[in-house]
Amino acid sequence: MMDDLTCLPVLDQPVVPSRITRIFEPGYVICRDDVLLVLHYVQQKVALEDPLIMNLPKPRLITNFQYFSEAAMLLLGERTATHSTQERLKTCLHEAIYGLRGEMQHEVTNYSVS
Repeated sequence: MMDDLTCLPVLDQPVVPSRITRIFEPGYVICRDDVLLVLHYVQQKVALEDPLIMNLPKPRLITNFQYFSEAAMLLLGERTATHSTQERLKTCLHEAIYGLRGEMQHEVTNYSVS
């Protein structure tokens, strides 16, 4: 099944860790491109079979996928950016990328899952 993922397009350039960090800063208003950046980053990690994702336990992978899917659905469904949507998107993205940021993993954020 992982072989099917190799045909998915991935970002030409690596994602800059500082940009991802900035997306999760309190008060930062995320835009559509920010959501796409994080979703592409996760896609890239999966497609390249990154050791960080391969070492995650199966229940955590399922949780990551659940939040990845929810972020994608929020991106498709919302036309207006409300505060609650912004916070929900940040929560979903934070959970979707959990365990995949390597050197950024030590950062602590206070996102509550509702």
